[in-house]
Amino acid sequence: MQMKKLCLVILCVVTLGVNNCYSQRRNDLGFVGGGSYYLGELNPGMQFANVHTSFGAYYRRNFGQRLSARLTANYASISGDDTKKSIFGKELGYAPREGVFNSNLIDVSATLEINFLNYFIGASRYFWTPYMILGAGGTYQLSLSGSFVGENPSLGYSYVINNDNITQQKQSSSDTTAIIIMTKPSKITPNLNFGFGFKYSVSDRIGLFAEWVMHKTFIDWLDGFYFDKHYSAVNPASWPEDEIEKRIDYAHICDTSTKDWYSFFQLGICFAFNLSNKNDCYDHLRK
Repeated sequence: MQMKKLCLVILCVVTLGVNNCYSQRRNDLGFVGGGSYYLGELNPGMQFANVHTSFGAYYRRNFGQRLSARLTANYASISGDDTKKSIFGKELGYAPREGVFNSNLIDVSATLEINFLNYFIGASRYFWTPYMILGAGGTYQLSLSGSFVGENPSLGYSYVINNDNITQQKQSSSDTTAIIIMTKPSKITPNLNFGFGFKYSVSDRIGLFAEWVMHKTFIDWLDGFYFDKHYSAVNPASWPEDEIEKRIDYAHICDTSTKDWYSFFQLGICFAFNLSNKNDCYDHLRK
């Protein structure tokens, strides 16, 4: 009887010892929010210009203290305006074109997070780290609108961007004929993304982070300013002369050598949890 009691006491002590061992929770759920902006024909290189709102949610899987994988979904708005200038007085785009656009999009990305330092939520020693983000994803454009004028003023054409189509019309009020001259190939495009961030653990289950991530697309129609070379390459001899002029007038205002980008800079909060009883004990890191 005494032996049974002793065994029971030993079992309780061992169990408490295991429970007191601090474990890294392998999963995080969180929310992000902040700003978004675009780089392309209407803003070739000025970071943080024409900032709009972005927000989303994510799931993260931790593989130790240095590596994590994350799946994130974001909703964002972007825009561009040729007439706007940077804080240094430089025009963001090409002012004579009078180009402007607005768009809403959804981004879904799978990324790897590489911590520069040992880190896990709940640590009292390794409770912060900068980190790098590398990944890929997809962009779905929900809406697109905009307008611009042609390169050749003597032709007198203006252009309206409305979701999938680009319509050409005379600027003169006496001629209201509108012709669809271009149709956007697709609303979906893949993207590559990379960026940097900073993580901070505030409690055993909650962490905060800030990050800046750039997304490189493989298309030139995110802003509506694109030109499909096949329109001028397929049997142009069969077109009337004024039709060819229209195509050329539009082509001149597009830079086909570059692809469009968009970026997120956001703050986030994450909540750590486990999907199983398997834990990583890091008692030696709490000191």
